[in-house]
Amino acid sequence: MGADSQWAVQDAITTALKADSTLTTKLASGSASILEAVPASPTYALVVVGKAEAKRDDTMSDDGMSQIVHIETYSDSSSMQAAKEIMAAIYDVLHDAALTVTGHTLVLLHFTESLIEIDATDTTRRKGVQQFQVITHP
Repeated sequence: MGADSQWAVQDAITTALKADSTLTTKLASGSASILEAVPASPTYALVVVGKAEAKRDDTMSDDGMSQIVHIETYSDSSSMQAAKEIMAAIYDVLHDAALTVTGHTLVLLHFTESLIEIDATDTTRRKGVQQFQVITHP
């Protein structure tokens, strides 16, 4: 298998998040609220796993890929607390996790940064974005 692990990483992250009851109990429809995109008529709170930036991360002996995976949290709570609690649960699931990435070896999975704000498209909604660095080798 080649070095491109983007789909395998997204699948592994989504599977891990959907399996965590601490996270899913905070979401409107449980694990069904972990999606690839915000639907046309969403029910909040929800999480989106989809956007990723990837680049080569080769060693002398292996091809590799480094990704920054963006995980978005949406909440219609009037405070930041609900979104921050969801983001904390995501952090607990993913930071330094030993996920199985089908067809690849997971070298690193680290939280790098986050942002939370009032959603620009709807001021009654809160939007958080977390970034995780993922490095894989085939």
